[in-house]
Amino acid sequence: WIDTGLSREGVMPVEALPIARAVHASARLRLRGIATHFCCLGKGDLVPLRGDDVTNKTALQKHRFDEVVGAIRAKGIGRDALIHAGSSDALRFGLTPVYFDMMRIGTMLFENPSPEHVNYHWTTHILQTKTLPAGWCVDYDCKVALPHATRVGLLGHMPKADVTYLIRGRKVGKLLDHEHVVTLDLSAFPDVKPGEEVTLVLPDEYSPLDTSSTVAPVTLREARAVGSEASSTSTKTRRPAF
Repeated sequence: WIDTGLSREGVMPVEALPIARAVHASARLRLRGIATHFCCLGKGDLVPLRGDDVTNKTALQKHRFDEVVGAIRAKGIGRDALIHAGSSDALRFGLTPVYFDMMRIGTMLFENPSPEHVNYHWTTHILQTKTLPAGWCVDYDCKVALPHATRVGLLGHMPKADVTYLIRGRKVGKLLDHEHVVTLDLSAFPDVKPGEEVTLVLPDEYSPLDTSSTVAPVTLREARAVGSEASSTSTKTRRPAF
């Protein structure tokens, strides 16, 4: 792994060839891949990448990476090694010059292309059910007094306050949300018991529970088409091609 400008994992470019030589000289090791990690992949990187415009940060990193790979292969080392640099954003923005031999699209695995095409969903389970009598206080300072007897269900820790809850595909009202304890109104679900599955609908269509990504992923075919047309990005909402 080569650090070409992210300051994370990887050896410095000047260290790469000596390490590759040491691997090549070993009877027990084989150089199977050479990779790097971009710091600033963006919509406007395609033209600078094609023109090797090193005033662009992504093009500069690719330039450094290409030099290292070229130097290693010029010594007859790693000619069959996989070359890798592109991540989800490279595919999303159609940055074909950094596709190389393989890509990692971990972020795309945690995105839903659209409400109609869901790759995954979050669920939890009811921990406790009980019926609260009329006049019972809800929340600190008795912010609400129940007007009538109400059946409720308790959930554990939910790190987002604006989550919508579904039971059996139907929306459930929320009486209290302290993040570490959430109390749902089960008036419409008299037969729900502890252990019943609850589906969480997140506030951002394309995001996992702890991020706010709002760009829909594109398929590999779409990304290549975008790259060939020197366009910036695609907003089609389809399943990513893994």
